[in-house]
Amino acid sequence: MNDAVLWSRRRLLAVLALAACIGCAWDPVGEGGRVKMVRTELYFGRSMPGGARVSDTQWAAFVADHVTPRFRDGLTVLDAKGQWLDKSGKLVREDTKVVILIHVGTMAEDIAIHNIISAYKREFRQEAVLRVSQRAGVSF
Repeated sequence: MNDAVLWSRRRLLAVLALAACIGCAWDPVGEGGRVKMVRTELYFGRSMPGGARVSDTQWAAFVADHVTPRFRDGLTVLDAKGQWLDKSGKLVREDTKVVILIHVGTMAEDIAIHNIISAYKREFRQEAVLRVSQRAGVSF
């Protein structure tokens, strides 16, 4: 098994374990009547190998086809400028889309997020999509 596959499996197991812990150990109503949920940020780079770029039309179609159906209650999309080191050690600077999801933190939602990331990487030949998840107290 190559290192990339092994790393991906370890990462998925860690995410699934975290999701299970969040679901079991967290009281659903917090201080001041705020509902305890999970805030997940996904960072999607728009540069593709060979100098191509994920266009606004491609991005909109991706959100409509992959993100909105899985998170119909709502989401936020922000424009950003990002930079990171690719696997060869080269500094990459690129336009980025940040998707913010506020969700309960169920296993089904975790799988949905994993599927969104996988689809983006596959469709746009991406090396990575950054995911950051943390607990959040939410009120409306």
